[in-house]
Amino acid sequence: MGKKNPTRKKGFTPFLGELPEDYQAPERPRFAVLPFGYDFTATYQKGTAHGPRAILAASAQVEHYDEELRQETFRHGIETAPPVVCREKPERMLSLLEKSVLGFLAQGRLPVVLGGEHSISLATFRALKKHLGLPPAVLHFDAHADLRDSYEKTRFGHGCVVRRMVDEGAKVLQVGIRSLCREEAEFITASPDQVRTVWAHDLHRDFNLALRALAWLPDTPLFVTIDLDVLDPSLLPGTGTPEPGGLNWPQLTSLLREAVALRPVAACDLVELLPLRGLPASDFVAARLAYRLMGYLSHLPQ
Repeated sequence: MGKKNPTRKKGFTPFLGELPEDYQAPERPRFAVLPFGYDFTATYQKGTAHGPRAILAASAQVEHYDEELRQETFRHGIETAPPVVCREKPERMLSLLEKSVLGFLAQGRLPVVLGGEHSISLATFRALKKHLGLPPAVLHFDAHADLRDSYEKTRFGHGCVVRRMVDEGAKVLQVGIRSLCREEAEFITASPDQVRTVWAHDLHRDFNLALRALAWLPDTPLFVTIDLDVLDPSLLPGTGTPEPGGLNWPQLTSLLREAVALRPVAACDLVELLPLRGLPASDFVAARLAYRLMGYLSHLPQ
């Protein structure tokens, strides 16, 4: 049964709502949840700026006990930063978020960024690159390739975010892709050493194809970026650009669990939730996914 009346700190609901204070105290947490609302470059449906608060609100109804992992993941410690809604242009936004992520990395936290449109992910990538001294490998779950060189008069929008990571030295494994333009398809073909793509239609025919592809990722620390539209809209309709033919819950969580077991993860994000009024299922799926991912990550050595 879900919980009611979550505690509110400084005017917002922390992730999971009411937790014992010692598991949220600044000296304790393993995880830092950064809610960062942003939809400046959204091109179809706006509203992802409200996604982080919707995830926080839904998370207060998520049971603390994880039935798959047989643990209360929150006991590893979860700190929630105050939610931010940013209305700056992309370059300024990236600078602000990068600084925040770097701060939590310096404290030994594992950042879990909640978006917001996908353009924000470049900030976490850059923060990790500075913190690690080398580009992290990127595991990218998405319906869209996000490999355009520019889109709607910017090179830093949601449709270009993965291209910028590649430009800045990342090797990227994309999973669940089922929508892209010719430019992006040609870039994938021309860049086999930088980008590998597991198409959604191939994954549905042979799930082991995706599992095997994880081995392609280098041994460098991993940045996991999840555009929630990787999930089929029958499971998560609340996104700005839904695409049919997406992954289901067991497929996505199995891949995440396998990836975490194979590679050290330094940060992750969940982006592109567009809350639908009166239909909270998408918010809850996103919150449950964030908590499940933290559960997988809690087994990593600190």
